[in-house]
Amino acid sequence: MNITRYRNIILKLAGLLLAAALLGAACGAAGTSGRSESSSKAPASPLVYDPRVSYAPLVEKLSGNVVNIFTTQKIKVQGMFPFFNFGDRNDPFEQFFRPFRRQQEPREIEQHSLGSGFIISENGQVVTNHHVVAKANEIKVRLADGKEVDAEVVGSDERTDVALIQLKNAKNLKPAVMGSSDKLKVGDVVVAIGNPFGLGNTVTTGIVSAKGRVIGAGPYDDFIQTDASINPGNSGGPLFNLKGEVVGINTAIVRHGQGIGFAIPVDMANRVIEDLLSKGRVIRGWLGVGIQSMDDTMAGMFGLKETSGALVNQVFEDSPAQKAGMKSGDVIVSVQGEKIKDARDLAATIASRKPGSEVKVKIIREGRKKTLKVIIGQMEDDTAAVKPAVSNEESNAAAKLGIEVRDPAAADRAPGGAGTGTGVIVTRVDRSGPAAQVIRSGDIILEVNRNNVDSVDSFMKQMSRADSGDDVLFKIRRGDSVMYIAVRVP
Repeated sequence: MNITRYRNIILKLAGLLLAAALLGAACGAAGTSGRSESSSKAPASPLVYDPRVSYAPLVEKLSGNVVNIFTTQKIKVQGMFPFFNFGDRNDPFEQFFRPFRRQQEPREIEQHSLGSGFIISENGQVVTNHHVVAKANEIKVRLADGKEVDAEVVGSDERTDVALIQLKNAKNLKPAVMGSSDKLKVGDVVVAIGNPFGLGNTVTTGIVSAKGRVIGAGPYDDFIQTDASINPGNSGGPLFNLKGEVVGINTAIVRHGQGIGFAIPVDMANRVIEDLLSKGRVIRGWLGVGIQSMDDTMAGMFGLKETSGALVNQVFEDSPAQKAGMKSGDVIVSVQGEKIKDARDLAATIASRKPGSEVKVKIIREGRKKTLKVIIGQMEDDTAAVKPAVSNEESNAAAKLGIEVRDPAAADRAPGGAGTGTGVIVTRVDRSGPAAQVIRSGDIILEVNRNNVDSVDSFMKQMSRADSGDDVLFKIRRGDSVMYIAVRVP
């Protein structure tokens, strides 16, 4: 075989290898192109929270809205030894005790506290908590730029724990933007800025953990719960949403809990602030009734299918409710078309109404619906819009009675307006029976199953009609409160 032939064979093999390589490359390119096209048509990946995202731009925008508050209260104390009366002037050891007596003389000391607040006007109006400035003799406010100015209270409302103060000689300040707490949803991210432990301009973040929390702080509890870190000194500071709007006023903490703080909803605070600005105090509506919430047993006793609504247990004399024809035993289910969930809901609803305005109150009386027109009165400082009697826990139905009663003496007669029956006096409650949880010695039983009682005989007559397993509805007076209690006969 000659060289020319070998060369031709080699060239043919090289050509075949080259063709194979080109074909493989072409197929690979086609495959890649196909995958690319398929990838472009795939659904986009869901957005995932990126921990590298910074809150710095938002905080820089908001920090000028927040102030730190320092208060001083002067109080008198009984010296160093308040529990001992050292020395008697006729005592032979009086000279020895004389130095201690001087230390026993009353002296004035200063008590300091701190809090937070936020600016709502260019001329220095600041919102904070009532408990931050209550009884303060001196209020100093530190602005974001470090400048300290004096302040005085414009108005304060203990029931909602909201206060308004005025900075002296302030101008051109940066007011916060008010948002809406009603639009806030559980799970929304919030930012708290304040003065915890005196560490000014501290920023914490978290989410809204719950809304409408009742923690026993006041008659109008409706708190936003958040896990944003809130500590002593944060009180009165703002809770912002991610738009930079104030949605709450940081107010309360759980001392032994972590990740649990509470803020006043800004929508409720706005109504208070408006009154403080214009009148220096809050004007609230007044209905003039005592009320309580209901449980399943109580609802059944009044012929209701659900526990929503507020049960009227007392109607005050010459009150708007009495003038409108409201009676003890009525269940208020709506006010001006707004459904009433429970006693606390009614209290807040009536308090928010303008005195002198007419509202339609829908009630259920003996199983029938009725609408009353009520002219809302004005709550006085020492009057409650509605007076809740007891909590649900106190008014739960019991399994046994275990009580003894006596006829009332003249001095025991209940004042007018609480009911037509004069009642019988509870003299003893069996401590081993569940009745002890709901009925107390000294209670005055006014009614049994909606029937007035005014003697032991009438009480026993009504009780004789109840069989074992029946629920008995009592109307009782306890101190200044009147309430309904359902008890099951053993």
